Amino acid sequence: MAEKQDIREDQMTEMTNPQKIRCLDSEGNSGLILLSTLLLKTMRNVGYLSSNDLKNVGTSCGYAISTEDGSGINGLFLSIEAMGYYFQIKVSYTGDSLKFRVYNKESDIWINWRSISFT
Repeated sequence: MAEKQDIREDQMTEMTNPQKIRCLDSEGNSGLILLSTLLLKTMRNVGYLSSNDLKNVGTSCGYAISTEDGSGINGLFLSIEAMGYYFQIKVSYTGDSLKFRVYNKESDIWINWRSISFT
């Protein structure tokens, strides 16, 4: 029978490509989560979206052109979804335009993109 061995945090080595990550559940029990599972539950990079209205991208980031989403911006976007509500922000690749929009699931309406400016 193998002996139980405590592992001290300060004796762990740094890894650049872990397959599993130690974690705690809501009751404080320790366990392991696959890195791939953790990444699916957090931000994902969807890459380049050439024809996408960004209404079903979930919590993600990427690069999108403006022809489908109506923003008038070709550039990077960040989309955050929680319980069916969305917040999206998009910046032009030149840095000269910044806009956001939200989705209200009760009324099932996306507000139009609104500009953000700094003075």
